Amino acid sequence: MKPRINKVNLKSITIKQGQTATLEAPFAAEPLPTMTWLRDTTVNSEFKQKKNCDLYFCFFFLKELTPDDRIQMTLTDKLAKLVITKAVRADSGRYTIRLVNDSGTDTAECEVVVLGPPSKPRGPLEVKGVTKSTVTLAWLPPTDTGGKEIT
Repeated sequence: MKPRINKVNLKSITIKQGQTATLEAPFAAEPLPTMTWLRDTTVNSEFKQKKNCDLYFCFFFLKELTPDDRIQMTLTDKLAKLVITKAVRADSGRYTIRLVNDSGTDTAECEVVVLGPPSKPRGPLEVKGVTKSTVTLAWLPPTDTGGKEIT
């Protein structure tokens, strides 16, 4: 039986920097598939904005994850799991799970947002207005918003 990932149960998550990100993808397949986790490594890419972007087209922008001291991947007969400990802002992005066996392939995606402090505002600092009791200043937004819109 071709792998079938339960896409409803693979949920996008938002966590704070330093916390653990856990992605769980329940599936059905026979025989047991091989598992690959990928992460979209593009930043502010026009390709990321396309909702109709298929995996083949986007594959060139995906990086295959490998286990290390922070990343663990496990596969049981019904669950594919990715755990990222001590998450950092760079772990934010779209994650794709790909399951493959002799009968076929299935993929699913979710988003991970890791919140942290924004970077410093960019200059130059401009004085936009001065009154007797106030000064209005302006500057460019930071390169990294920390994962949330700055208002």
